[in-house]
Amino acid sequence: MGCVQCKDKEATKLTEERDGSLTQSSGYRYGTDPTPQHYPSFGVTSIPNYNNFHAAAGQGLTVFGGVNSSSHTGTLRTRGGTGVTLFVALYDYEARTEDDLSFHKGEKFQILNSSEGDWWEARSLTTGETGYIPSNYVAPVDSIQAEEWYFGKLGRKDAERQLLSFGNPRGTFLIRESETTKGAYSLSIRDWDDMKGDHVKHYKIRKLDNGGYYITTRAQFETLQQLVQHYSEK
Repeated sequence: MGCVQCKDKEATKLTEERDGSLTQSSGYRYGTDPTPQHYPSFGVTSIPNYNNFHAAAGQGLTVFGGVNSSSHTGTLRTRGGTGVTLFVALYDYEARTEDDLSFHKGEKFQILNSSEGDWWEARSLTTGETGYIPSNYVAPVDSIQAEEWYFGKLGRKDAERQLLSFGNPRGTFLIRESETTKGAYSLSIRDWDDMKGDHVKHYKIRKLDNGGYYITTRAQFETLQQLVQHYSEK
């Protein structure tokens, strides 16, 4: 549910649009910016206590649920002993040359060489095959960029437009960078009541000096994933 398919459709459109921009000087590069940044899709949830969000957060009650935010182990070791971060595919990708790797959303990779600009040499942990992948189609497995509910630099008005799109139920939410406070985030949630009808509420997620996050100071978390998981399990 929600807007999970939006990301895949946009990624497909982007790869099709840049199909004709293959450079002659390299067998695997399509240009200097092969994969423009696009926004992930929604995490879908229900929010029994969204009308009293701050109180619910402080009391440890259910604020939003149904989100799968399990953490991943993100390190392998190469033969030289160097730690190698694992990345996960955010979108499906179909190879355009014999040097590229085709892959599906959710597939994990060991990055072998990230010095080639926008195209990285990687090994798929699913197929064992090695080839080049567009760097903007992947994110570290334990990063917020890999989360379905994270939308990066999406603005307030765009967040409202996305959340109020047809098919998104009451309680659909996303997390985005704050437009007014550097280092902070905003939680945007679709709501409904008799007075306003369908509308979106916004809550600021502030960052602590030690790197943690909170909506209310009575409930603090080391990561955004932990914040989401905490309220998902209540």
